Amino acid sequence: MLNSKKAMTALMITLVVLMMGFNGLAQPVYTIKYVASGPADPLVYVPYTVGYVFKNLVEDRTQGRVKVDLYPAGQLGSQREGIEGVMMGTVEAASVNLAALSGFFPEMDVYGIPWLFPSEEVAARVFDGPFGQALEKEMRDRLGIRIAGGISILGYRHMTNGVRPIRTPDDLKGLKMRTMDNPTYIEMFRSLGAVPTPIAIGETYLALQMGTVDGHENPANVIESYKFYEVQKYLTLTGHVLSGQVMVMSEAYLNSMPTDIREAVLDAARDAVVNVRGAAMLLDVMSRTNLAEKGMQVYMPTEAEQALFREKTQGPAVELLKKSMDPKWVDGVLQAVEDAKIEIKKEKEPFL
Repeated sequence: MLNSKKAMTALMITLVVLMMGFNGLAQPVYTIKYVASGPADPLVYVPYTVGYVFKNLVEDRTQGRVKVDLYPAGQLGSQREGIEGVMMGTVEAASVNLAALSGFFPEMDVYGIPWLFPSEEVAARVFDGPFGQALEKEMRDRLGIRIAGGISILGYRHMTNGVRPIRTPDDLKGLKMRTMDNPTYIEMFRSLGAVPTPIAIGETYLALQMGTVDGHENPANVIESYKFYEVQKYLTLTGHVLSGQVMVMSEAYLNSMPTDIREAVLDAARDAVVNVRGAAMLLDVMSRTNLAEKGMQVYMPTEAEQALFREKTQGPAVELLKKSMDPKWVDGVLQAVEDAKIEIKKEKEPFL
């Protein structure tokens, strides 16, 4: 009987030790619900890829003290609802595009100025540099939410339609184009003579199929992942906006974590974004090829044709944005782009 009691006591002590950390206290497990609107395919849908990489990195680095549950395909609502969920604390992380985020923080719209970024490299410099950091801090201070890890680059947004090839701005006249419910995008299509029609991404396929709209715009990997090639014939590689996606998290939630866990979460988010940026560029090129193989007629505008698009759209967009926010943010992003171009050029010049 005595030996049985000793054995039972030893077993109980072992179980307690297993359930407690080395400091003698139970180690809490933090569960992060990560929501995304697109399909659960890390090979074609970049926002989900970020979440997939983030999940694996943070769970490994925290040895299970952080668990990430992925909810793709709009299971927990739209992008707007994802942001609201983060602000209310019903979800811990939401993957949203910059246009959706601008509905809560209008200054984010400066990244949607048409034909702003001449390359992904320039965009990354702006996002990660002094201007980008100042913009993100302004949002944290005002809304209490943070961009975790930086801005993922999904690829340039391009135009599709089922009526005719688009080579110049004149080809867009009268076309009903699906767009996000975003003032800058709406103004861009108006400037080009099209009829902008805001429709949620989840409803866009049916709208294109039924002829509610003639065309839409999105990065190549999104066009592929949503199978828009099934209901669209023409793809024009306008590259009018470099599409960015972010993981937003509550600052209060992050601050509720121990310092080591919070740093692990933010470091994992950053590493996920940096790694996926390169993968996204590859996916974009692959998707263009795939779309052509799936039957879309793909057209690349000449530099002269691109200039026509830029001339018609950039000025009105800049003017509109300066009326809706402190002009310093609009002037700031334009200057940051020029500074990045100069920096990159100097770095690429051969040593004399």
